[in-house]
Amino acid sequence: MPFAVPPRGPRPPFETRHGIAFVGGHDHAPNPDALHYLIGETMPLVWREDPAITCAIVGHGWTPERLSRRDPRIHLLGPVDDLDTVFDTIRLTVAPLRFGAGIKGKVLDSFAAGLPCVMTPTAAEGLPLTPPLQALVADTPAGLAELILHYHRDQAASQICGAEARLVTAQLSGDRVIGALQIAVTGSPQAGAPALIPFAKEPESA
Repeated sequence: MPFAVPPRGPRPPFETRHGIAFVGGHDHAPNPDALHYLIGETMPLVWREDPAITCAIVGHGWTPERLSRRDPRIHLLGPVDDLDTVFDTIRLTVAPLRFGAGIKGKVLDSFAAGLPCVMTPTAAEGLPLTPPLQALVADTPAGLAELILHYHRDQAASQICGAEARLVTAQLSGDRVIGALQIAVTGSPQAGAPALIPFAKEPESA
């Protein structure tokens, strides 16, 4: 079953935004591992090519002492009441998760905002990614760094991914989720209900 993703408004122009963001609280175990992976292994490769790219960290529980690297380009924003205040200032998000189960809300929040989300295969699990969005996935620090640089520099590529991301989240409105629940409960869709994009199946264990 999918879950509902609220729509978000359009972003300010690409040229007025800068940097990337990581969204996730410290108390959820996959997030500290992902952030240390991002700051310790991926961002040095990004900064080697573009030292001006900043990284905002959004979520509860982060302090400078909990970071694997102190750098002025890392901005600890902490919890925010409205993610749009962050999404309006950045060009993309990153979800470098290496473990964890379930559909990742941080990826869908980025998609709902029309922003690319560079991610690992773990972060992409269970999502109905269209071909342009499949190009956002990489499984090494070098691969993630290459994608961050690409979508931070290339306005056209970023806009294509943003449009595709909105197509995905359009399938996750409250009405679509209610329709999916009706199929699960009754075995048949409501008359006139639009079809849902099928979510990827988890691989069967051996």
